[in-house]
Amino acid sequence: MPAFNRLFVTGRDRARFLHNFCTNDIVGLPAGQAVEAFFTDVKARVLAHGYVLAFADHHEILLLSADTDPLRRHLDRYIITEDVQLEIVASTETRFLTQEHALQRLIPQLLQVPDQSGQCCSYSLSEGRLTALSIRWFQTALCVLCGSEAVLQNLNADLASSELSVTQVQTLRIRERFPIVGVDLTSEHLAPEADRNATAISFKKGCYLGQEPIARIDALGHINRGLRCVTAQVDPGTEPGENPVVQHDNGTVLGTITSLVRLSPQALTGLAILRLASLDRPAIVIDSAGGEFPVIEIAT
Repeated sequence: MPAFNRLFVTGRDRARFLHNFCTNDIVGLPAGQAVEAFFTDVKARVLAHGYVLAFADHHEILLLSADTDPLRRHLDRYIITEDVQLEIVASTETRFLTQEHALQRLIPQLLQVPDQSGQCCSYSLSEGRLTALSIRWFQTALCVLCGSEAVLQNLNADLASSELSVTQVQTLRIRERFPIVGVDLTSEHLAPEADRNATAISFKKGCYLGQEPIARIDALGHINRGLRCVTAQVDPGTEPGENPVVQHDNGTVLGTITSLVRLSPQALTGLAILRLASLDRPAIVIDSAGGEFPVIEIAT
């Protein structure tokens, strides 16, 4: 199951500090709201990606990557005189519920459940801290709960009957093209290559680390490669081998599929950073065993 890891940020300068090191507007983010953002280096290469949540007394960063410490160490290097403290929240578990089920199951347990995409709540409970975030993946409204196992168990709500399965979450994530850094994106990729500018990059916020190359790419009006959702036709029961690649019928390799999930008995869908030239030509997926699967769709 994809799981968010949490970085807890406190101190009076935290909003301005985070604003200077990610791609979205944090200074203008009111308490109870969240935005998607990339954290990049000076060349706009991706270091981390996730959600930044604003609360009255702290901010939280939710990352799908397995380890939040690289981002903590990166940000910590730039704390000089600022009043900012960074703390990794250990033992975080994640539950994905549809928004409808979250409202039905959790309202009796909590004073408030976020019901609009981008809203968030933070609760300090006796067993620890619980964070709730409303998001929309592939036109599906979701409520994400992050907390320790003890916190989630003590909600006294029947979460198990409402929780989405691993396959359901992965399918929504892949079709939304929401990447996991270290899997779908690496530090070799530029933030605009994720092609999530509309939700994760502000072009009005002014200077931040990596802003200049991102602005140059925006001025050019195009990228040479981008994150795409690739759906291929397969026979029922067929599983592709490792490292499936997408290529034209003439042998030109477009990219490698990373995250992969079965969409139906006859189709698999996955994420891949693809060369964007000539994507209108027929393409196939070829796995390490030589299996060939015709591409049905390449979606943004």
